[in-house]
Amino acid sequence: MVYTNYQRLIRHSHKFDTCKACNDKLNSIYRRYPCRNPRCNNMVEITFRYKEKLEQNNKPLPTVCKDCRNEVYATRRCSICNRVFDITFSEKEYYDSKGYDFPKKCPNCRGVKIPVHRGSSYYNTPRTYNNPIPRPTQKKKSSFCFITTAVCKYFNKPDDCYELTLLRKFRDTWLVKQPGGNELVKEYYSVAPNIVTALDNYSEKDKVYIHIWNDYIKPCIKLIELGANDTCKDLYMNMVNELKEKFN
Repeated sequence: MVYTNYQRLIRHSHKFDTCKACNDKLNSIYRRYPCRNPRCNNMVEITFRYKEKLEQNNKPLPTVCKDCRNEVYATRRCSICNRVFDITFSEKEYYDSKGYDFPKKCPNCRGVKIPVHRGSSYYNTPRTYNNPIPRPTQKKKSSFCFITTAVCKYFNKPDDCYELTLLRKFRDTWLVKQPGGNELVKEYYSVAPNIVTALDNYSEKDKVYIHIWNDYIKPCIKLIELGANDTCKDLYMNMVNELKEKFN
């Protein structure tokens, strides 16, 4: 196997002293990008040393910072004991790198064999469960991917996350009942698909998604929770107008 100069240096740096210039190069920043945890504003910093270590182990670059690796990404209900268990960001990165789906069993129930009755005896054979907890399907009002949905998708949030559910409820139970509310919704439906398409092809879309989340979506959620629906409507329309001028 042929190693690059950096790989040789890293493989033997624990045995031999390296000069200051080489150490500075290995410890310098290779890449810097925002943490994908929507609740975090930190930056992920990857050094050349860490990059080579990831390549040697065939691991992708992390999507979250060190502080968020043990943060909860999602919760699931065990198909065996029906208890709720957490999936952290670090576990998500592992499952994604291996191409695995999220586990359906909690850590205590993984590997447990369930006896299955066959004829007159029991066998300790593993039993699989397909969608053990049925969930009601929600009828979508449109097939387009709108701005809020696109932002939540960027932050790996499901379609039934708290933010999307609350904003849809705000639209269906309050906004459409206000004077001119239906017209605002129709106008939004007409311009939002083009905005999302243009945004997906934008070279600096990461900055725009984070800007939308921090400056518009999160404040709108807080305003709805406080009952300031009129202020939320004005803020959301300001977001649409800003994006319309930039991308539409």
